[in-house]
Amino acid sequence: MDPSDWSRVRDLFEQALNKSAVERDAFLAIACSDRPDLLAEVCAMLVADAQAQQSHTSLGAAAPELLRALSGEETVAHDAQAGLRLGPWRLLREIGRGGMGAVYLADRDDGEYVQQAAIKLVRPGWDMGELLQRFRAERQILATLNHPNIARLLDGGVSADGKPYLVLEYVEGIEIGRYCNALQLSIDARLRLFLTVCEAVTHAHRRLVVHRDLKPSNILVDGSGQVKLLDFGIAKLLQSDASITASASRMFTPEYAAPEQVRGELVTTGVDVYALGLLLFELLTGRRPYGATASTPAAYEQAILTQEPQKPSRAAAEADGESDARAAARSLNPAHLSAQLRGDLDAIVLKALRKEPEQRYEAVAAFADDVQRYLDRSPVLARRGNLRYRATRFLQRHALASGLVAIAIVSLVAGLGVALWQAEHARAEASKSRAALEFMTGLFTLADPVAAQGERITARELLTTGSQRIREQLLDQPAARAELLRAMGDAYRGLGLYDDALPILDEAARTATDPSVAMLSHAIVLHQLGRYDEALKELLALRENQILRRPTDIDFVSQIDLRIAVTYLSMNKLDEAGDLYARVLKVQRERHGEDHRNTQEIMLRYASWLVLRGRSRDAHPLTGAVVASVRAQQPRDNEFFARALGAHAMVVSNTGPYSEAEALRREEYALTLDIFGDEHPYTLSSRSNLATVLFSEQRFEEALSLFEGVLRGRRQQLSPDHPLLALVANHVANSLVALGRAEEARPYADEALHIRMAVFGEKHRDTAMSLRTLANVEFESGHLAEAEPLFVRAIASMEAALSPTSSTLVGPLNELARVRMARGTPEPDCAAAQRAFDISGAAIEFEVPEAQYQFALLGACQAAVGDAHGIEVVRAALARMNAELGAQDRRSLIVTKLLAEAEKRALPK
Repeated sequence: MDPSDWSRVRDLFEQALNKSAVERDAFLAIACSDRPDLLAEVCAMLVADAQAQQSHTSLGAAAPELLRALSGEETVAHDAQAGLRLGPWRLLREIGRGGMGAVYLADRDDGEYVQQAAIKLVRPGWDMGELLQRFRAERQILATLNHPNIARLLDGGVSADGKPYLVLEYVEGIEIGRYCNALQLSIDARLRLFLTVCEAVTHAHRRLVVHRDLKPSNILVDGSGQVKLLDFGIAKLLQSDASITASASRMFTPEYAAPEQVRGELVTTGVDVYALGLLLFELLTGRRPYGATASTPAAYEQAILTQEPQKPSRAAAEADGESDARAAARSLNPAHLSAQLRGDLDAIVLKALRKEPEQRYEAVAAFADDVQRYLDRSPVLARRGNLRYRATRFLQRHALASGLVAIAIVSLVAGLGVALWQAEHARAEASKSRAALEFMTGLFTLADPVAAQGERITARELLTTGSQRIREQLLDQPAARAELLRAMGDAYRGLGLYDDALPILDEAARTATDPSVAMLSHAIVLHQLGRYDEALKELLALRENQILRRPTDIDFVSQIDLRIAVTYLSMNKLDEAGDLYARVLKVQRERHGEDHRNTQEIMLRYASWLVLRGRSRDAHPLTGAVVASVRAQQPRDNEFFARALGAHAMVVSNTGPYSEAEALRREEYALTLDIFGDEHPYTLSSRSNLATVLFSEQRFEEALSLFEGVLRGRRQQLSPDHPLLALVANHVANSLVALGRAEEARPYADEALHIRMAVFGEKHRDTAMSLRTLANVEFESGHLAEAEPLFVRAIASMEAALSPTSSTLVGPLNELARVRMARGTPEPDCAAAQRAFDISGAAIEFEVPEAQYQFALLGACQAAVGDAHGIEVVRAALARMNAELGAQDRRSLIVTKLLAEAEKRALPK
């Protein structure tokens, strides 16, 4: 703020002091109608002055930094700090201010290693004795906190002029609320992110540390989606040294303070529970809980002490100019948002915001547990339940067909109930229905929290118990037994528990009167386990049997054909897959039209085949049409929508731009996270796909972090020889190579190649990609003699698996040309570089940056074999690449090196 603004703030502050509270609000509203930022500054000074008067101190003692800022001293002081050396650190620029000090971005400046950090440096004018004690306490506090979601303490000390400083982990991220809104996260996704915050705060509380200033600006989310809590600077150890007394200027943000903080009472973990309640209110509604009545900081403090907070559902329903936008940021409209918050979430938030600390949740962990109960569709403790409420929550808890048990079973029971109602017409069906209903009654009783005496039953535990009871209780009801086993198997499959699903589906298929549906599910699970040969054999047998038994059931035959085509694709039988996709798509279009789910499912699958065939532009209208159609549906099947977004993102990754592909992948990831949770196979795939786009954008550190997390999840879920494990290991290896860490990449590249050779053999596109990755590991490690034959093998494998003109060949052909130039043995006719150039179509699309890269590589090869014109070609291409891509783009750096080598060879001997 410039000096003229500070002068105006000072004048307004002095005038406001001479007015009554009622006159003051009206005066400031008129005087600052054009400058709400100045209004905020004046109100903050008035609050500080009021606090100082209550503590019998002056404004100068309570807020000295404000008075120095009014005189212009503050701006000069902060500007002067840039370039200051503190130990091994050098300050770059101010990035924030807190109650006790300013925070600066700093570089490690001692030549030991490169690192950035955030340094908190105290402002002048405070009681240095007290502050030294406070900073020592803060440093000790942070040193005890070791949690991935809490910013780490790196260093600390005292400057040459006696000011204490702390060196903290620098977090480059955005506030949690802005992050949620930017991704339009659903309510459930926001709650899961909130639970991460709770875990970090609970970690601190267990070490007797209270944050005391939790607010959105202290909770950031970085580029990988990881939450980081900042600034434990005003935290106090619950068993702290009594000599460190509270300052007259109480250290908290009024808008996020608990009533006991405002009253100056003893601080306990309850203040963090309250602040988290405020945070959750804001994440859910986009508003604060005291509405328009708390228009100034002073009024807000009064509201905290005397008013009851609004219900979140009511706040969401209040119409104003931004209510539609707030709801849209949560992928809802205001009415639907209010409906979703009504009931359980209202109760959870309001319990956290109770005025009396003892009436809130007794701990943050209990608060988080109630939120998790809501996500699990279990009864929440904040809401007194009755039998009807508990039963409703149980049914909701099992509402997701893809992840929970009862949607499959309830559908079955509904059908069986109809059969029971028509028992006079079908006695056998009635008997089966009764058996199923009795079984379901027992299973629901097991999951009732009252019957379970408070124990929470997970979906997996419910499935395990249910499967066992089916086998024990329905021996004399084979039809009901078979159908219930099939439903259980599909539920296991929806949870991603493929090893558990397989024997249950096998038993269902062997005992059912009509085993077709169970057989199809069994074959799908075999495919998901990477057992493609077995899956294909079962699918072909099922199709033949279905044609013989029920040839008129065209839709079910199409489902089988679709799974056969998917399996063909995984087995690299591209011609067979393409023919079958085209045939099934034609059948479904003629039967149902373009907007039917059956047709859209095949369109998405067919698009993946088109991309592999180098026909991404033909695939684009297919996936784009499905995304537009499903996006417009109300209500919308978000599980299918996520798959549609993923398919379209895959296409856009090949047609461009990457920014659009990234946006699609982030939307897909948010949905899968919301539907399936963090560790479900679908969520891991979505996270891996997002990382792939980040890799294409050359954001290698971000990509590596995501790939490593996915690999950990895959290792827990899959066998050591599963193809999906190889896929992610190969991604990790490529990311490490791109970051210049080739030797670290070697074990991942070796693992991926070993799995793919065993599963697919050498002439498969995935094996070819692993050969190329390992070749790059050798190349970047300086092992040129080992790299060249690996590139040759990768090219031969791709030619056999795809075609001699596949665009996938461009990369390894370029790399083969580079390694031969590096060895000093370029081909006289530059055959590899020329072929890559021809396949990429660079001669036609020279303005495309990727084409300029191709042109540069061909020119470098020509220069290496003695064509002086080649150097000019490389120079011209590099100039354009630097202009369009930037000099630090990976391709620009490669060409820069090639140009230097070519110029060196051209020097007179």
